[in-house]
Amino acid sequence: MIRWKEALDLKSQKYQTPLLGLIEHLPECVPVLFDRCITHSHDDRKHKDFHVKFFLDKLLKYIVVFIFSLFMIFIILIGWIGNKLMEKNIVIQCFHLM
Repeated sequence: MIRWKEALDLKSQKYQTPLLGLIEHLPECVPVLFDRCITHSHDDRKHKDFHVKFFLDKLLKYIVVFIFSLFMIFIILIGWIGNKLMEKNIVIQCFHLM
């Protein structure tokens, strides 16, 4: 039995989530994981009760964490660049356009 839904609930010290580790080390496997998050009600797409169900709730949480982490790295990098410019007495002027 495949227990991938349970695996998504695991925590990692190094990557925060298994999905982030998978993206970093095995990015070609991520589409396979996303494919597992989709189920079809019937094999026949023309069946009157055909529908597709997505199990992206857990994955969406991990994607949001990943995007937030990138945003925080960006903010830290901007702060670091600002400090380096101030150390060299470089003045940055901001012009506001109306």
